[in-house]
Amino acid sequence: NVTVDDVIGLNDVKEFFRDTLIYYYKNKERCDKLGVSQTRGIIIKGAPGVGKTLVCAACVNSYGNKLIDFKIIDSSELSSNQKGESEKKIKELFSKIKKDTLIIIDEIDTIVSSRRKLSSVLAKEITSAIIKALDRNKHVVLIGTTNFPEDIDDAIMRRVDEVIEAPYPNYKDRLRMFEKCLEIFPLDDSVNIKELAKETEGFTGNDILTILKRKLGMIYMK
Repeated sequence: NVTVDDVIGLNDVKEFFRDTLIYYYKNKERCDKLGVSQTRGIIIKGAPGVGKTLVCAACVNSYGNKLIDFKIIDSSELSSNQKGESEKKIKELFSKIKKDTLIIIDEIDTIVSSRRKLSSVLAKEITSAIIKALDRNKHVVLIGTTNFPEDIDDAIMRRVDEVIEAPYPNYKDRLRMFEKCLEIFPLDDSVNIKELAKETEGFTGNDILTILKRKLGMIYMK
């Protein structure tokens, strides 16, 4: 049930979902008449823990109005050591989709790396299977999260309309994160969240949550 109000920062991602991706589904007939095509693929790049997958779910819940479904898939779910098994999994996944759906694949670079860099036949099989599935099922919008968009196979990237950066939170966002977390983890007045926000440049939202859990544990231990 996460919404965009629960996700601090990542405004470029939110705006793209609201003004481009979801806008199409809200105005599908008009867009089709004007020749505005559906977004087929998006790559969201950023460090682990910045909230790439979370913001996707939040945007669909907040802006989608049940016009579009979404499925979150860990890249490891699509891989297999047995030849042909990964292709079968991908084919089954896409064949079940009968309405407009976002397929969000975490760490997509690990399974669709450039074929020039791959020595594994199985890795090439996964890449080819996803490309075929995307071309066959026009209901699917692929969203891949990654730290390394430059490693993604060129054939996949040709099906991507936008690469959006999910940056580290700035000072203002970090301060808001600490404030929001304190609603869950109440700490005493000895904890100065303004100082913590200054000292955590380059930290992710997940890092901040970890810090507060540690602080809370230290206080309870006292």
